Amino acid sequence: MYKNTWTDQKLTNSIKKLSEMTWKRNILTLLLGAFVVNSCDGLTSKQRQDIDALVRDVFMAENNIPGVGVTIVENAGSTIFAEGYGFADLERNVTADGNTRFCIASITKTFTATLVIQILSEKFPNLGSAVLDTPLRILHPNGNFTFSDRFRYESMSFRDLLSHRHGLRTESFGSSAGAFKDIEEFTFRSRYALEVSSFRAGGFYSNTLFALAGKLIAEIAQQPYEVLLQNFFDDLGMTESILITADDNFDLMTNMSRGYFLRGDVINTLNSSLINRVFVGAPSGGIITTSIDMAKYISFHLNNGRVGSRQVIPEESMMWLRQPAAPIDAIQFKTVNSSNVAGSYAMGTGFQLGIFDGWQFLSHNGQWTTFMSELRIYPALGFGTFSISNGPKHIGGVPYSHRFLHDSIFAIINGMSSRMSSKSDVPRKTPQFDGKSLLLNLGDKHSVSTGISQESFIGSYGNAIEGEIEVSMRNGTLYLRSGTWATGYLLEHPDIAQTYTVQWDGDFVQDIYFATGGFLIDVFIQFENTDTLLIVFEGVHVYRRGVSLETLPEIPWEPESCAPVVDL
Repeated sequence: MYKNTWTDQKLTNSIKKLSEMTWKRNILTLLLGAFVVNSCDGLTSKQRQDIDALVRDVFMAENNIPGVGVTIVENAGSTIFAEGYGFADLERNVTADGNTRFCIASITKTFTATLVIQILSEKFPNLGSAVLDTPLRILHPNGNFTFSDRFRYESMSFRDLLSHRHGLRTESFGSSAGAFKDIEEFTFRSRYALEVSSFRAGGFYSNTLFALAGKLIAEIAQQPYEVLLQNFFDDLGMTESILITADDNFDLMTNMSRGYFLRGDVINTLNSSLINRVFVGAPSGGIITTSIDMAKYISFHLNNGRVGSRQVIPEESMMWLRQPAAPIDAIQFKTVNSSNVAGSYAMGTGFQLGIFDGWQFLSHNGQWTTFMSELRIYPALGFGTFSISNGPKHIGGVPYSHRFLHDSIFAIINGMSSRMSSKSDVPRKTPQFDGKSLLLNLGDKHSVSTGISQESFIGSYGNAIEGEIEVSMRNGTLYLRSGTWATGYLLEHPDIAQTYTVQWDGDFVQDIYFATGGFLIDVFIQFENTDTLLIVFEGVHVYRRGVSLETLPEIPWEPESCAPVVDL
């Protein structure tokens, strides 16, 4: 455990060399100015100084981040900057560098999408980009997959999975709890995910269905996903990159960064075993890599699938990644304070498509446990950036976020042809989930029976997509277990009938501390009756007594019907 005074002990000397306010003013002045795009062959000493100050004295200092990795690629890979800042391990006083390993989380999805287009272009060379729109059942007729309605089963394509336009609500609690034994169970349960928007007319970000895409492309290739990925790493020379497994010991792994979270105002070290949970959905978030290896990955994309003299993936196929598949309404238009048009406008194939200072980019961000990251690739500019942090709090939507860092690095290296506002991220207060209010307003949809003894709640409950929960009695108190990690005592709520708050007794709580910036939020359990349990955690998850994979239909729809056959 480390108090946040480590910042004073380790970084204050460097911060004091330059006034914090002066450096913020210099960085923001750079962003406000109008500059001609540079075309130099490498970073100047002034650019390096500005980037170092930006990372250390603004990005890290404002967010109290222990360690950061940064990658900058220019001229399609002929110039590479890959550095670490701060600490990979506070306890051992190990500094971060370009070889420090971090979990890049959902940026893994861009690797999976790249593998998909590689295999599809090899296996179905005559289809061209239409292969991405060909139904999965045609490309893989013997695959063990389906969806909650017949129409989606007959129509779903790789492009639908990789652009999140399937309109299905997949799990959000079970994987964090460690409720699934392997990728087979994790992806099998996706067949029970229900519609939240019309097919191809709305999106729902899904780790589960991206993992399914990785599993299916491996079956089509007739090789395990991890073999396909390792071959790809070898092709690019990414020698320090791995895929997370269930058995990895990250405390012993060479050059592996530790993760950090706040508990109150004290920085704590993450239980590294929590990282392993992602193995069940590894194609959606399971890559560990370094800043140097990410430079090789960016260069590969900037060179349209070429590494040296070898065309690893056909250039035509690489262009499929950039085809808009689903709209994203996240563009910042010109204002009286800014002439810059920036933001994301569409999902491509595994990448978001966006614009900054008039230049198109491909991007993705990631977050798993305490690691947060962002990747941007500007094909026409021959330029790309990557950044990653190891804690100690969620920094999405804050003024000095990864987005701010990437915008600022772009301005330092390339200059700006448009005038920006002083901050590239609009500050906003992160809304706090109010589980109590949600429970009080559920009304008739979840009417609660009263006067039921606690002993009547003991037993096993299941949710088709989230997995199973066991409720027992321990030391005279109800006790909940979901998977390996989500365990705790149920404390009776004083105001709401048959409702309990969870007093976590394991390290699952570290996820909550990181997400909230150091404090706990209540997770509610409500027993609607002796057969129905509700978990109120960023939404309501309904579990029913006795439900398991053994009791659910393997095909969730009747042949003559489009609708699910049972209430899932």
